[in-house]
Amino acid sequence: MPLLPLLLALLLPTPAAAATVGDLFDGLEALVPAVAASPATRADFEALATDHGLARDESAYLTYVRVKIAFEATRAGGLWHARWAITDQEPRSDRLWQAWATGDSDDAVLAECDELSALFGVVARELGVADVGLFWPTWNHTVAVWTAPAADGGTHRIVVPTSQVFLDPEDTLGTRAFDPSTQRTIHRYGRVDVRRDAPLEDGRLRTFLAQVEAMAPASASVLQALRNLRELRSGGLVGASAVVRYLDERLQPLDHPQDLAAVGAFRREIDAAR
Repeated sequence: MPLLPLLLALLLPTPAAAATVGDLFDGLEALVPAVAASPATRADFEALATDHGLARDESAYLTYVRVKIAFEATRAGGLWHARWAITDQEPRSDRLWQAWATGDSDDAVLAECDELSALFGVVARELGVADVGLFWPTWNHTVAVWTAPAADGGTHRIVVPTSQVFLDPEDTLGTRAFDPSTQRTIHRYGRVDVRRDAPLEDGRLRTFLAQVEAMAPASASVLQALRNLRELRSGGLVGASAVVRYLDERLQPLDHPQDLAAVGAFRREIDAAR
Protein backbone atom coordinates (compact mmCIF):
# COMPACT_ATOMS: atom_id res chain seq x y z
CA MET A 1 0.00 0.00 0.00
CA PRO A 2 1.45 3.45 -0.90
CA LEU A 3 2.69 5.44 2.08
CA LEU A 4 0.30 8.43 1.87
CA PRO A 5 -2.96 6.43 1.83
CA LEU A 6 -1.58 4.29 4.67
CA LEU A 7 -0.79 7.36 6.79
CA LEU A 8 -4.22 8.84 6.09
CA ALA A 9 -5.90 5.59 7.07
CA LEU A 10 -3.99 5.55 10.35
CA LEU A 11 -4.42 9.23 11.22
CA LEU A 12 -7.93 10.07 10.10
CA PRO A 13 -10.81 9.03 12.36
CA THR A 14 -12.97 6.18 11.20
CA PRO A 15 -16.40 7.49 10.12
CA ALA A 16 -19.13 6.55 12.54
CA ALA A 17 -21.58 3.98 11.28
CA ALA A 18 -24.91 5.45 10.24
CA ALA A 19 -27.81 4.82 12.60
CA THR A 20 -30.34 2.21 11.58
CA VAL A 21 -33.86 1.17 12.50
CA GLY A 22 -32.30 -1.88 14.14
CA ASP A 23 -30.43 0.43 16.51
CA LEU A 24 -33.77 1.89 17.52
CA PHE A 25 -35.32 -1.49 18.23
CA ASP A 26 -32.25 -2.62 20.18
CA GLY A 27 -32.30 0.61 22.17
CA LEU A 28 -35.96 0.16 23.03
CA GLU A 29 -35.35 -3.39 24.20
CA ALA A 30 -32.54 -2.12 26.45
CA LEU A 31 -35.02 0.26 28.13
CA VAL A 32 -37.52 -2.47 29.01
CA PRO A 33 -36.03 -3.23 32.48
CA ALA A 34 -36.18 0.42 33.56
CA VAL A 35 -39.81 0.79 32.48
CA ALA A 36 -40.67 -2.54 34.13
CA ALA A 37 -39.07 -1.41 37.41
CA SER A 38 -41.35 1.63 37.61
CA PRO A 39 -44.03 1.39 40.35
CA ALA A 40 -46.31 3.48 38.12
CA THR A 41 -46.04 0.92 35.32
CA ARG A 42 -46.67 -1.96 37.72
CA ALA A 43 -49.74 -0.22 39.17
CA ASP A 44 -51.18 0.39 35.70
CA PHE A 45 -50.63 -3.24 34.77
CA GLU A 46 -52.41 -4.44 37.90
CA ALA A 47 -55.36 -2.17 37.14
CA LEU A 48 -55.53 -3.36 33.52
CA ALA A 49 -55.21 -7.01 34.59
CA THR A 50 -58.05 -6.60 37.08
CA ASP A 51 -60.29 -4.82 34.59
CA HIS A 52 -59.74 -7.32 31.78
CA GLY A 53 -58.96 -10.52 33.64
CA LEU A 54 -55.39 -10.82 32.42
CA ALA A 55 -52.68 -13.20 33.62
CA ARG A 56 -50.40 -11.65 36.22
CA ASP A 57 -47.18 -13.69 35.94
CA GLU A 58 -43.89 -11.98 35.21
CA SER A 59 -43.91 -12.99 31.55
CA ALA A 60 -47.33 -11.36 31.10
CA TYR A 61 -46.10 -8.24 32.88
CA LEU A 62 -43.01 -7.89 30.69
CA THR A 63 -45.16 -8.32 27.58
CA TYR A 64 -47.37 -5.51 28.87
CA VAL A 65 -44.27 -3.33 29.37
CA ARG A 66 -43.26 -3.85 25.74
CA VAL A 67 -46.79 -3.07 24.57
CA LYS A 68 -46.78 0.09 26.68
CA ILE A 69 -43.48 1.28 25.20
CA ALA A 70 -44.65 0.68 21.62
CA PHE A 71 -48.04 2.28 22.32
CA GLU A 72 -46.79 5.43 24.03
CA ALA A 73 -44.11 5.96 21.38
CA THR A 74 -46.18 5.47 18.25
CA ARG A 75 -49.67 6.82 18.91
CA ALA A 76 -50.86 10.21 17.70
CA GLY A 77 -49.53 12.84 20.07
CA GLY A 78 -47.22 10.26 21.57
CA LEU A 79 -43.56 10.25 22.46
CA TRP A 80 -42.39 10.30 18.83
CA HIS A 81 -44.65 13.24 17.93
CA ALA A 82 -46.66 11.58 15.15
CA ARG A 83 -49.76 13.62 14.35
CA TRP A 84 -53.06 12.30 13.08
CA ALA A 85 -54.23 13.55 9.69
CA ILE A 86 -56.17 12.22 6.72
CA THR A 87 -53.52 10.99 4.30
CA ASP A 88 -55.41 8.43 2.14
CA GLN A 89 -52.66 5.87 2.68
CA GLU A 90 -52.76 2.09 3.05
CA PRO A 91 -52.60 0.47 6.55
CA ARG A 92 -48.83 0.25 6.61
CA SER A 93 -46.06 2.36 8.13
CA ASP A 94 -43.53 2.51 5.27
CA ARG A 95 -44.03 6.23 4.67
CA LEU A 96 -43.30 7.12 8.30
CA TRP A 97 -40.04 5.20 8.36
CA GLN A 98 -39.01 6.86 5.10
CA ALA A 99 -39.67 10.29 6.61
CA TRP A 100 -37.69 9.43 9.75
CA ALA A 101 -34.70 8.33 7.66
CA THR A 102 -33.98 11.97 6.78
CA GLY A 103 -32.65 14.85 8.81
CA ASP A 104 -35.70 17.02 8.14
CA SER A 105 -35.98 19.68 10.85
CA ASP A 106 -39.71 19.00 11.27
CA ASP A 107 -39.81 16.33 13.96
CA ALA A 108 -43.46 15.39 13.37
CA VAL A 109 -44.95 13.13 10.73
CA LEU A 110 -48.59 13.13 9.68
CA ALA A 111 -50.34 9.77 9.56
CA GLU A 112 -53.80 8.27 9.52
CA CYS A 113 -55.08 5.92 12.18
CA ASP A 114 -54.35 2.85 10.06
CA GLU A 115 -50.75 3.93 9.46
CA LEU A 116 -50.27 4.56 13.17
CA SER A 117 -51.78 1.18 14.04
CA ALA A 118 -49.41 -0.51 11.60
CA LEU A 119 -46.51 1.43 13.11
CA PHE A 120 -47.48 0.18 16.56
CA GLY A 121 -47.68 -3.35 15.17
CA VAL A 122 -44.16 -3.15 13.75
CA VAL A 123 -42.57 -1.75 16.91
CA ALA A 124 -44.43 -4.14 19.23
CA ARG A 125 -43.45 -7.12 17.09
CA GLU A 126 -39.80 -6.07 17.07
CA LEU A 127 -39.99 -5.91 20.86
CA GLY A 128 -41.15 -9.52 20.90
CA VAL A 129 -44.93 -9.05 21.12
CA ALA A 130 -46.33 -11.34 18.45
CA ASP A 131 -50.05 -11.12 19.10
CA VAL A 132 -50.89 -7.65 17.78
CA GLY A 133 -53.00 -6.86 14.78
CA LEU A 134 -55.39 -4.35 13.23
CA PHE A 135 -59.06 -3.89 14.12
CA TRP A 136 -61.69 -1.90 12.20
CA PRO A 137 -64.36 -0.79 14.73
CA THR A 138 -66.01 1.15 11.89
CA TRP A 139 -65.56 1.06 8.14
CA ASN A 140 -63.54 4.30 8.23
CA HIS A 141 -61.40 3.82 11.31
CA THR A 142 -58.56 1.54 12.41
CA VAL A 143 -57.01 0.80 15.78
CA ALA A 144 -54.76 -1.99 16.99
CA VAL A 145 -55.52 -4.96 19.22
CA TRP A 146 -53.20 -6.87 21.53
CA THR A 147 -54.36 -10.41 22.24
CA ALA A 148 -53.11 -10.84 25.80
CA PRO A 149 -52.89 -13.96 27.98
CA ALA A 150 -55.89 -14.22 30.30
CA ALA A 151 -55.96 -15.42 33.91
CA ASP A 152 -58.19 -18.37 32.99
CA GLY A 153 -55.60 -19.70 30.53
CA GLY A 154 -57.27 -18.27 27.46
CA THR A 155 -56.72 -14.92 25.79
CA HIS A 156 -58.33 -11.50 25.95
CA ARG A 157 -58.35 -8.76 23.33
CA ILE A 158 -57.03 -5.37 24.49
CA VAL A 159 -57.82 -2.35 22.32
CA VAL A 160 -54.78 -0.21 21.53
CA PRO A 161 -56.14 3.21 20.46
CA THR A 162 -53.37 4.68 18.32
CA SER A 163 -55.36 7.90 17.90
CA GLN A 164 -58.20 9.58 19.80
CA VAL A 165 -60.61 9.43 16.85
CA PHE A 166 -64.14 8.60 18.14
CA LEU A 167 -62.78 8.47 21.71
CA ASP A 168 -62.93 10.68 24.77
CA PRO A 169 -59.71 12.42 25.88
CA GLU A 170 -59.31 9.96 28.78
CA ASP A 171 -59.52 6.80 26.66
CA THR A 172 -56.22 4.95 26.52
CA LEU A 173 -54.81 1.42 26.35
CA GLY A 174 -57.57 -1.06 27.16
CA THR A 175 -60.46 1.29 26.38
CA ARG A 176 -63.87 -0.35 26.11
CA ALA A 177 -65.20 2.29 23.72
CA PHE A 178 -64.63 -0.23 20.89
CA ASP A 179 -65.61 -3.89 21.15
CA PRO A 180 -62.89 -6.00 19.48
CA SER A 181 -65.09 -9.10 19.58
CA THR A 182 -67.10 -7.66 16.69
CA GLN A 183 -64.24 -8.59 14.35
CA ARG A 184 -64.08 -12.35 14.06
CA THR A 185 -60.35 -12.61 13.44
CA ILE A 186 -57.54 -10.29 14.49
CA HIS A 187 -54.74 -11.18 12.12
CA ARG A 188 -51.22 -10.68 13.39
CA TYR A 189 -49.52 -7.74 11.73
CA GLY A 190 -46.75 -9.55 9.92
CA ARG A 191 -45.89 -7.20 7.08
CA VAL A 192 -42.24 -6.04 6.96
CA ASP A 193 -42.72 -2.29 6.64
CA VAL A 194 -39.06 -1.52 7.26
CA ARG A 195 -35.81 -3.49 7.35
CA ARG A 196 -33.62 -3.41 10.43
CA ASP A 197 -30.71 -2.10 8.34
CA ALA A 198 -32.78 0.79 6.97
CA PRO A 199 -31.31 4.20 7.81
CA LEU A 200 -32.67 6.32 10.65
CA GLU A 201 -31.47 9.88 11.07
CA ASP A 202 -29.03 9.83 13.99
CA GLY A 203 -30.49 12.77 15.87
CA ARG A 204 -33.95 11.28 15.57
CA LEU A 205 -32.70 7.97 16.96
CA ARG A 206 -31.28 9.72 20.01
CA THR A 207 -34.46 11.76 20.50
CA PHE A 208 -36.75 8.74 20.18
CA LEU A 209 -34.82 6.74 22.76
CA ALA A 210 -34.50 9.73 25.11
CA GLN A 211 -38.26 10.29 24.98
CA VAL A 212 -38.97 6.68 25.91
CA GLU A 213 -36.36 6.67 28.67
CA ALA A 214 -37.69 9.87 30.25
CA MET A 215 -41.42 9.37 29.88
CA ALA A 216 -42.41 5.73 29.38
CA PRO A 217 -41.97 4.82 33.09
CA ALA A 218 -44.70 7.33 34.05
CA SER A 219 -48.30 6.41 34.84
CA ALA A 220 -50.88 5.98 32.09
CA SER A 221 -52.97 8.90 33.40
CA VAL A 222 -50.05 11.33 33.27
CA LEU A 223 -48.92 10.11 29.86
CA GLN A 224 -52.48 10.52 28.57
CA ALA A 225 -52.64 14.08 29.88
CA LEU A 226 -49.30 14.90 28.25
CA ARG A 227 -50.45 13.31 24.99
CA ASN A 228 -53.56 15.49 24.97
CA LEU A 229 -51.53 18.62 25.71
CA ARG A 230 -49.03 17.78 22.99
CA GLU A 231 -51.79 17.41 20.40
CA LEU A 232 -53.47 20.65 21.47
CA ARG A 233 -50.15 22.47 21.34
CA SER A 234 -49.07 21.02 17.97
CA GLY A 235 -52.48 21.84 16.50
CA GLY A 236 -52.18 25.46 17.59
CA LEU A 237 -55.21 25.22 19.88
CA VAL A 238 -53.35 26.28 23.02
CA GLY A 239 -50.17 28.23 23.62
CA ALA A 240 -47.10 27.23 25.59
CA SER A 241 -48.07 29.39 28.57
CA ALA A 242 -51.47 27.64 28.84
CA VAL A 243 -49.76 24.26 28.72
CA VAL A 244 -47.34 25.21 31.49
CA ARG A 245 -50.20 26.59 33.59
CA TYR A 246 -52.07 23.28 33.21
CA LEU A 247 -48.97 21.36 34.28
CA ASP A 248 -48.64 23.52 37.39
CA GLU A 249 -52.31 23.66 38.37
CA ARG A 250 -53.89 20.40 37.18
CA LEU A 251 -51.12 17.80 37.29
CA GLN A 252 -50.10 18.41 40.89
CA PRO A 253 -49.45 16.66 43.17
CA LEU A 254 -47.97 13.66 41.38
CA ASP A 255 -48.10 10.18 42.86
CA HIS A 256 -44.85 8.77 41.47
CA PRO A 257 -41.31 10.10 40.90
CA GLN A 258 -41.63 8.74 37.36
CA ASP A 259 -44.58 11.08 36.78
CA LEU A 260 -42.56 14.03 38.04
CA ALA A 261 -39.71 13.12 35.68
CA ALA A 262 -42.07 12.80 32.71
CA VAL A 263 -43.70 16.17 33.39
CA GLY A 264 -40.26 17.75 33.70
CA ALA A 265 -39.19 16.26 30.36
CA PHE A 266 -42.41 17.48 28.76
CA ARG A 267 -41.90 20.99 30.13
CA ARG A 268 -38.40 21.04 28.59
CA GLU A 269 -39.95 19.84 25.33
CA ILE A 270 -42.41 22.76 25.39
CA ASP A 271 -39.68 25.26 26.27
CA ALA A 272 -37.49 24.04 23.41
CA ALA A 273 -40.36 24.51 20.93
CA ARG A 274 -40.99 28.17 21.87
